Amino acid sequence: MGPDGLDPSLDRLREDLSREIRSSAAETHQHAEALAAAARQHTEGRFVEARHHFDIVAEGLMSKIELVAEGLNGLDQKVERLREDMREGFAQVDRRFLHLEARIVTLERR
Repeated sequence: MGPDGLDPSLDRLREDLSREIRSSAAETHQHAEALAAAARQHTEGRFVEARHHFDIVAEGLMSKIELVAEGLNGLDQKVERLREDMREGFAQVDRRFLHLEARIVTLERR
């Protein structure tokens, strides 16, 4: 019998089992750390990939926004030219109307 009252073969079995458990725990911990590192690496890779995709999409959108802005600027210029043409046209109509009105007044006086 051993010092703790167990058969020496049971004592050795207990020590062997304890060593095996510690060894398995260490292996499990290493495996978990390796899995965590792989997951982090995968996640970082996906993040970089997603960021790259976002940058490409954002660049395309910026190009389209610039085209729309240029189009609006051109449209604004056309509207301003039309507004000026209409002012000139109305001014011409007003002058003609005044001229006709003056002729009518002159004809009515006769």
